[in-house]
Order: sequence, then structure tokens, then C-alpha cells
Amino acid sequence: MILLTPQLRAKKLVWKFADADGNLFSAKMADLNFINALQAGSTGTDLRIGIVMDVDIEMKQEMFDGVWLTQSFEVVRVRSPAAPIPAPDDRNLLFYEPRKPND
Repeated sequence: MILLTPQLRAKKLVWKFADADGNLFSAKMADLNFINALQAGSTGTDLRIGIVMDVDIEMKQEMFDGVWLTQSFEVVRVRSPAAPIPAPDDRNLLFYEPRKPND
């Protein structure tokens, strides 16, 4: 996934991401090892918009009227931040709006 908004503080805060299709979502950064590495400056890269991250995400859902609804996401493990890659179609992720289902 692509990092859009990191919270560079030593707390479990919500970060914003985009998946490979440009869908935007938020997830709480719950990997304490990664948070500690941020604080120590030892993540292996400078975090900035466009960093590709390989992470394990925990999704919490609730059943509502017979349908599972996603309530929250948590990054439980950061496997790697990687060098940024060009966004598909040269879109600018700062101002990117996800496609609607009928587009």
C-alpha cells in the first residue's frame, strides 16, 4: 500500500494510505516496534508521501442487519517501507480522488 499521511509521533495514531487501485483508507499504526524505530530514526528510509509499505493489517468488522461492515483497520506489523514508485497514470496522490464504481 502507499503511504499518504504518516503520524510521526511515538503513539498509536491513525495513518492514511491508498491501495494499488487508489482506494483511500485509514489505519491505526499499532506496530510498536515500528513506532520505536520511527522515534530512533531507524526505519531504513525517510517516510514521505508515496512510500510503498508492506504491512499486515487487522480488520475489525461487525454484523449489521445480516451484513458484515468494516469498523476499523490496524497495522499490526510493518514488514518494510520501500522506495517510492511512480503512481499509476501519473496521478498526484495528494489530490487524487478514488474512482466511483460506475466510472
